[in-house]
Amino acid sequence: MAGDRYLYICGMVEPDDPGFIEMKSIDVSADTLSKLFYSGFIENLRCPVDVIRDRYGLLYPALPKVLKKKKKLNSDSSCLTTVSYMNKNKIIKMISKSFTLMIEAVKWVLKYKGFGKGIIVYSLHFPYIIAVTAAALCSKKMRIYVIIPDLPMHMDPELKKKRLKYFLKSFETFLYKWMLKTCEGFIVLSEDSEKWLERYNKKVFVIPGMVSSIEAGRAITENLNIEKRNYILYSGSLEERYGLKDLLDAFILADIESFDLIICGEGSYREEVENKSMAYNSIKYLGSLPRVEVIELQRNATLLVNPRSTSGDFTRFSFPSKTMEYFLSGSPVLMRPLPGIFPEFEDFVFLDYEQTVESLASSMKYILALPAEEIKIKTRKAIEYIAQTRTESVQTAAFCKHLQLQS
Repeated sequence: MAGDRYLYICGMVEPDDPGFIEMKSIDVSADTLSKLFYSGFIENLRCPVDVIRDRYGLLYPALPKVLKKKKKLNSDSSCLTTVSYMNKNKIIKMISKSFTLMIEAVKWVLKYKGFGKGIIVYSLHFPYIIAVTAAALCSKKMRIYVIIPDLPMHMDPELKKKRLKYFLKSFETFLYKWMLKTCEGFIVLSEDSEKWLERYNKKVFVIPGMVSSIEAGRAITENLNIEKRNYILYSGSLEERYGLKDLLDAFILADIESFDLIICGEGSYREEVENKSMAYNSIKYLGSLPRVEVIELQRNATLLVNPRSTSGDFTRFSFPSKTMEYFLSGSPVLMRPLPGIFPEFEDFVFLDYEQTVESLASSMKYILALPAEEIKIKTRKAIEYIAQTRTESVQTAAFCKHLQLQS
């Protein structure tokens, strides 16, 4: 409706951020998904969507002690506000970021009373929850929706062993649950998350990842005809619980002649990956790369692997967004049968049902021995399906229609 506008609270990386070139350790998947949601909202809501964002970035002295506020006006009169915060250490950063996000959110609510139709928050990140809680107290009519890529209380299986972190997370969880009770609805990435949220009796939209419509168009015209190079690729977070140990052990066991295993990303398992790369010439660790370079590596790979297993609650409440990128690459994809994988995906993915090191090794060898034409049939299905059904405009359409009907 004319005059309507919405607010999106999120984290985003912008090219003019201080230290942008050095920001290789950011969660690329989270940044990509946050931007895709924003793009989908702009296209489908057809009204100004203001953004209040914080920066991803390194602590002092890599970046300044104080990062300044900035604003950028868009052609549709919407505004992208980047909050200021103190960057001396993690605690000060969290507190100052919470405060400045809260101030900006409250100012937006007061400025657009009568026009502001809703606030959308990307993730249950503590500073965002503080900000939107304050905004909700200023306007009881304000509708709040939370995008939940994963449930924080299920993401760290070792949390109870970390006493201070466990205490702080318990306080966060109290706020999360209060927020979940007061908001209007949710966007989640898996059906298990939808079931978990049924207790709150709210509207839930399941959006299991998405891709850029621009990248989808490029994939249809280019990605099927790229000559593949002799390497297997894993790109993503380096965590043992994501199956990195299995992948390394399986590749060594498979002993695949003339093929390399290339790994890129950051995480707590990095040291072990580096050790393996020093011990085996065929294992290459490239560190954390800009997304454009990762996409190019995916397009040129002979095989893409996501070794994440079904063990652990966190696999039920999230969807690995890099899977969508994998499907769009034109390269075959090998993964485990995760709970969030929809049945229709099984037509164009290779699944390691046994989820052992031995079965993963056998699966890699089997796929690499398949005729090129058989692989191409599967990857073509993947690209066509993802391009038609999983772009940001298609995936956010139902949610945006709901928002408009509520106006």
